[in-house]
Amino acid sequence: MKKIIAYLLTLILFVGCSTSNNDEKISFKVNDDYTNFSVTLDEFETLLNAYLSELIDGYSEKSFSSVATDEYSELRVDDTTVVEAFFDDNNVVEYIRVHGFGEADTVIGERVANVAGTIIGMSDDEFDHDTLSDNAFNMYDNCTRIDQTEAYGSAVQDHYMMSVDYIETGEYCNFSIWIRPSEFENNEDYLASTDYSTTYGAYCTSITEENEEEISEEEQSSQPTQQPRTYWGEGMYKVGVDIPAGEYNVIAEKGESAYLDLSSDSTGNSRILNNVFENNMYITVKDGQYLTLKRCYISLE
Repeated sequence: MKKIIAYLLTLILFVGCSTSNNDEKISFKVNDDYTNFSVTLDEFETLLNAYLSELIDGYSEKSFSSVATDEYSELRVDDTTVVEAFFDDNNVVEYIRVHGFGEADTVIGERVANVAGTIIGMSDDEFDHDTLSDNAFNMYDNCTRIDQTEAYGSAVQDHYMMSVDYIETGEYCNFSIWIRPSEFENNEDYLASTDYSTTYGAYCTSITEENEEEISEEEQSSQPTQQPRTYWGEGMYKVGVDIPAGEYNVIAEKGESAYLDLSSDSTGNSRILNNVFENNMYITVKDGQYLTLKRCYISLE
């Protein structure tokens, strides 16, 4: 799987085009306080449609639509890929997620990587895009667990943070790339921060020096049984496969309004419940259900 994601990240396209809004160019960059971007949701939609029209043959303009929570909207690029824009009370975009779900192959990964790269390519700020994606993959590479089914990586370049999140469940995968403003100017500052150590501790607890190199299937079968998993962050999980059935205390990220969705299938069309909450909430899940967590996590430690 590491080879697949490495390949996908090399496909990230940072392209540019010029677009206008009332004959004035829309500026997309990190604001001076590093808490959001310089565009409203409507302006981001205009930019995104213009850029994706150049990237994807036959692409037709799409609109952001509201979802269960009023904190973000989503624009569906195609049947597998969605752009989610999180915004504040003034509709100013705070951060972005490009997400794909479907069969675990390179097709979804290519689309997610290309769309995310295109969004970063909108930026008026000039910085080393290749270094940003390389550093994100370097962390990802060190966060791959023994079972090779999940990994995470993040990096910072000139106040832009890119995070790569991959979850594989049998034949299906969730692949996300997050784009956020960052208070850190470069990756060296980020690596030295408590933000990085906290993230690394949450996602990379299973990795050891012996497991940092590629493990063949034969070697994996000879590995001792992995310790029970105690942390599940953002993503979609199939109960009975990714997470055991039972009752859980789901904890919102500090200062965040979290979102939880429970469905009987992976499409979300057979929703059992969904909820926006702060602090924490308890939920009981059964085998075969699909649990989606956003801005929250489950920790058994």
